[in-house]
Amino acid sequence: MKPRASPPGLSLAEAIISIFVLLSGVVVMARLFHTGLRYQSLVENQSIAAILAERQLERIRGWSRGFHKDQPFNDWTTCPGVAAPFVDPDFPNFQITVTAVAHTLYSPCSLFEGLEDPLDQRKIQSSVRKVGVQVQWGSNLRHDVVSLVAMPTGEAAAANPVTITLGGTTSLPLGALRPVGASALNIYGNPLPDLFYNYTVRPGPGNAGGGYGSVDSRRDGRSSVLRHCIYDADTPPTITGYGVGTCTLHALARYRGKYIEGSSGTLDMQP
Repeated sequence: MKPRASPPGLSLAEAIISIFVLLSGVVVMARLFHTGLRYQSLVENQSIAAILAERQLERIRGWSRGFHKDQPFNDWTTCPGVAAPFVDPDFPNFQITVTAVAHTLYSPCSLFEGLEDPLDQRKIQSSVRKVGVQVQWGSNLRHDVVSLVAMPTGEAAAANPVTITLGGTTSLPLGALRPVGASALNIYGNPLPDLFYNYTVRPGPGNAGGGYGSVDSRRDGRSSVLRHCIYDADTPPTITGYGVGTCTLHALARYRGKYIEGSSGTLDMQP
C-alpha cells in the first residue's frame, strides 16, 4: 500500500509562526512610521524657530538703525522683545526672549591686546551690543541665535567734531601738567564712542608763539597728560628743555575712513 499523502496547507505551528513574523514586521513598520512623524515634526519646529529668531534679529537691527541714529547707543529700553518674553502671533506655540548686553572688542584683536597692560588696552565696548534671541517651544526645546549689533555710523559733526577738555587753567608754569581728554560728537550732538586719538602740540604764531609741550597719552588716547617740558626719545624719557610761549593742542581720530580733528584754545607755556 502507498502511504497516504499529507493534506496541502500549513500546520498549526507553522501558521502561528507566520502570524508572529507578520505582526512583528507590522509593529516595526508602525514604530518607524511614528518615529518618522516625530522627527519630521521636530525638524519642522526647528526650522520655524530658526526663521523666527533670524526675523527677530533683523527686526532689532532695523530698530537700532532708526532709533540710535539720533539717540544714545546705550539706550536699549525700547528694543523689541527686551522688556519681556513674547509670543509671535503667527506661531503662538513659540515664545521669544531677547537679551542685549554690553560686549567688549579689542583693536586690532584680543590676541595682541592681551599682551598689553589691562589699563592700556585699546577696547571697543560702548558702540557694540551682544544681542541674543532665544525661541522656546514644547518641553524644554529651544533655538538660540547670538549676533553683534554695532552703533549706526552717522556723520560726525560738521564743525569741531572733536572736543578737547583740559583739567585746569590754560597757563602752565615750567614742568606743570594738565589732564587732557578728548571726545567727539555726531551731527545730532550725540557722543561717538570708542574712537582712538593721537595728539600733537603746535607752536603758536608770532613773537608770543613758539610754545611747546609733551603729551603722555594712553594707547587709546581718550585720556592723556600735557606737560610743560620737552622729552627726548629715550625710555624712560628725560627732560631736555622747555618750550616757552603759546601753543595749541590738537587731537586727531579716524572715523568712517576719514580723519576728524579738534583743537584746544591757546595754551600759555610760561617761563
